Amino acid sequence: TLNLSSGTLNGTGNVTVSGALTWSGGTMSGAGSTTLVSGATLNASNAGTLTSSRPFNNQGTVNVNNGTLSLDNGGTHTGAFSVAASQTLQFGGGTHDVNTGGSFGGTGTVAVTGGSALNVNAAMTINNPLVLAGSTFSTLGGTGNVTQNGAAVSGERLWSNIYSLGTIEDQTSLVVYQNFSPVTTFWAT
Repeated sequence: TLNLSSGTLNGTGNVTVSGALTWSGGTMSGAGSTTLVSGATLNASNAGTLTSSRPFNNQGTVNVNNGTLSLDNGGTHTGAFSVAASQTLQFGGGTHDVNTGGSFGGTGTVAVTGGSALNVNAAMTINNPLVLAGSTFSTLGGTGNVTQNGAAVSGERLWSNIYSLGTIEDQTSLVVYQNFSPVTTFWAT
């Protein structure tokens, strides 16, 4: 078991987690990557925001139990993300590729901000509220077909800049924003 409760996990070396990682404080930074391998679990819990500014790869299970987990430097994901109610998983920078085996669960928010790209490269249903927002260009793309069933955030989804080679099916309404003004609204059943 690895516990990160304060300080900074930093450096150019790669960190591979094969068991349990409990992250309740501190940050991850540096040029090296952090990889959660198949069978490993990250439990993130902090009243504020836990930030990884190093590449983060999820092949295991990431649980956002409390607060916001912000992954700010890209990664490749074939594992599960579970976000508890009223909590947030934020893709806050870089390119994040969610490939076959990757999934989103729970009822918390999945946010794509800070100029990041979330590429869904496998057919996937996302039941979480999904937000694309921020003052910089953030995108949802990839080759997978996405069905989004999550509840609206603040009355509507804040999607901007959607590029997808697959299809996006939204079970309620989909609002596309440009410069913070709605330009297109889609309804799907």
